[in-house]
Amino acid sequence: MTQKISFYRSEDNWVLKSGETTVLTVLPREDCEDRFTVLETGAWLWERHTSAPTSEMRMEFDTDAPATFTMIPAVSYNGNGWGDSPEYLGDRDGGIPWTFAWHRCTIPACTYSEWGEWSAALMAEENDAVSCSQWREGEHTRHALIWPEQEGPRVLMRHYWEEAYSGAMKSRCDFQAVIHVHQGGKPRMRYPALLDFAWRHYAHSLRPSMPSRDLYRFGVAYFKSLWTGAKNGFCAFNRGLQWYPSTCYYAKRDEIQYEIGWVGQNASISCALLWEYLRNGDKDARDKAITALDSWVKFARLPNGLMLIKFDKAPQETA
Repeated sequence: MTQKISFYRSEDNWVLKSGETTVLTVLPREDCEDRFTVLETGAWLWERHTSAPTSEMRMEFDTDAPATFTMIPAVSYNGNGWGDSPEYLGDRDGGIPWTFAWHRCTIPACTYSEWGEWSAALMAEENDAVSCSQWREGEHTRHALIWPEQEGPRVLMRHYWEEAYSGAMKSRCDFQAVIHVHQGGKPRMRYPALLDFAWRHYAHSLRPSMPSRDLYRFGVAYFKSLWTGAKNGFCAFNRGLQWYPSTCYYAKRDEIQYEIGWVGQNASISCALLWEYLRNGDKDARDKAITALDSWVKFARLPNGLMLIKFDKAPQETA
């Protein structure tokens, strides 16, 4: 950033400016006091204090111009729209902006947008039950953090929709958010600055929940459990377990069941089980691996020498 960028009080609003250029405008709320503390260049801790405890809050800002690219990490990339299954489309549903819980995002409750030469992001602090939303508002893009945690106007589960929900929270006076702004960079590719900041800001040590040897042992057991044999001799590892609402339990997938790579990873699972045999003499692991690899060669081979990469159901013999 070539010019100093700072927050300034403008009538009832706080405005982030670079020189004479307005970057974003914070939406005020009655009976609240806002404070902005520099975390590093281009990043601020936004603290809001209310005069009386409240059980709901919105912390919002508007970008100076409508976004040309938006992102909610792990949720929405410029509004999505390329999948073949249910997905969050655009910035709203039935005219109501989407709202996402903090834990859906790979950066807590993060919304990101680009316009002109600028990019901006709003995100939550750690360990706060909050939601985020982002939508086109006139000639601006609005970023919002919303308390208490809620999602709507409907909620995408694993390939199906559920009704909206709203949680509850104990009344409090203090709320926090983080704002990150970056100038310049290639359009649609400016977010590395945000990601680098997030790694620094949220960095913390994690203690493994179990010893690595136990994790390895459970992984081998899980791979073995996915092994499936068909009546015609085809053997392979199912893509994984899926939650079935009709029965309320996890079971092997009944569609697109087998893949040699991608999600199914039959080739690499087989290699892992062969390695388990070499390490520990596990003959069951060896046999499952070899029958799976042999099945792909036998049933997936094409006349041109290439192989099919997936099967919806157990295939018929092709060679």
